[in-house]
Amino acid sequence: MPKLRRARIKTIGMSRHRSNKNQKLEAALAALPELAKAIGEDAAARKARRELPFEAFALFRRVFRSNGVAWAARSKTSSK
Repeated sequence: MPKLRRARIKTIGMSRHRSNKNQKLEAALAALPELAKAIGEDAAARKARRELPFEAFALFRRVFRSNGVAWAARSKTSSK
C-alpha cells in the first residue's frame, strides 16, 4: 500500500510541474507578437544606421527569461 501512495504522489507532482511549464510557455508565446513588432521596428532603424541587432537580442532573451523559459543559445565565445 505505501508504494502505491508514493507513486500517486509522484504522479501528481509531475502533472503540476508540467502545468507550470505549460503556463510559462504559453506566457512566452503570448509575448511573441509584441516582441516581433519591437524587433521589426528596431530592424528598420538599425538598417538605416547600419548597426547589428544587439538590443533586439537582449529584449528577446529578457522576455523568455522572465517567463521562465530556458535560453539555450550561447555565444561562440562562451563555449570555448
